[in-house]
This record gives sequence, structure tokens and C-alpha cells, in this order.
Amino acid sequence: MSYYKQLFLFLTVLLLPINHSFAQNTKTTKIDSLMKWAHQTGIFNGNVLVAKNNKVIYNTSFGFTDATKKVQLTPDYRFNIGSITKEFSAVALLQLQEQGK
Repeated sequence: MSYYKQLFLFLTVLLLPINHSFAQNTKTTKIDSLMKWAHQTGIFNGNVLVAKNNKVIYNTSFGFTDATKKVQLTPDYRFNIGSITKEFSAVALLQLQEQGK
């Protein structure tokens, strides 16, 4: 194998992980920039987790746990899940009433 081919192979093997790491950092920086902008403009309040290939590349929180703005939101905060079954039940009852049942 010629000297230049060996050098090229060596540099490729050496620089490939660095390039991949740089690409990850660029993606993370873009995500962070977008989420900070969204939070600062008031259109986002919540937790963000981005994973790629089963590896977390971005995980952070923005804002507060509720409208009182007293408790800072953290990645460990457990949100209360709202019930949506009441709406379905109400619509079903109204449909039955319209049908005279």
C-alpha cells in the first residue's frame, strides 16, 4: 500500500469519530438555540428530550411547572395527565339524547 493511501486511511479512521462528534454537537446546539428562542418568545414551556440511536443527545427543561411560576420545571417533574374521557362521554350522551333514547 502506498504511503498516501496509508495516510488517508489513518486520517479517515482518526477523524471519523471527531466528525461524528462535531455533527452531534452541531445538532445539539441547533436544538438548544431553537428551544431557547421558543421559550423566550413565550410559545414553549416544558421538557425536551431528543434521542438518536438509543442515546440521549439533548435533555433540558424550560419554564415553570404551572401558571403561578413559582416552581422551576425540571426533567424529573411528573406532569398530571388530563382526563379526556369526559368529553367522549358527553358527546355520546348528547347523541343519545338527539336520537330520543
